[in-house]
Amino acid sequence: MFERQTSGPDGVTTPPPARHASGREPRLSARGASTSRSPALRRALAHVERHYAQRITLDDLAAVAAQTPFALIRAFRRELGITPHACIVRLRLAVALRLLEAGESVSAAAAEAGFSDQAHLTRHFKRAHGSPPRRYLAAQAVSRPDAGAGRPSAG
Repeated sequence: MFERQTSGPDGVTTPPPARHASGREPRLSARGASTSRSPALRRALAHVERHYAQRITLDDLAAVAAQTPFALIRAFRRELGITPHACIVRLRLAVALRLLEAGESVSAAAAEAGFSDQAHLTRHFKRAHGSPPRRYLAAQAVSRPDAGAGRPSAG
């Protein structure tokens, strides 16, 4: 269950990369790995994808990217249109949604995705999707044509 921490080339000990329930590492998007991104931004995005479930500070990201915090914020805004914090929250929301769709409880999904608690996930989820996680999933199930497949009819 627990993996060993590793020491990088710079001697800094880092925990193993985070994985979600499917065993895959989450990706920001196909564009997140694009070679058109600046090297500093690519390093920062790679760090976010590996450590999204842990506390990531702007200073941490800036050190990984070898930039000042302000230069990194400008790079995120220029190349992605969002701040580093918004990027982290979006990735965590995507992971939490996948976990919820896989049947995890809201509190378990919140913890595994890196939110401090269920309320923290719910607040960001409502802001992004317009409703709390369970209500959103229920609405998605109703709107899918195969949502009722395998259930006995009520009539």
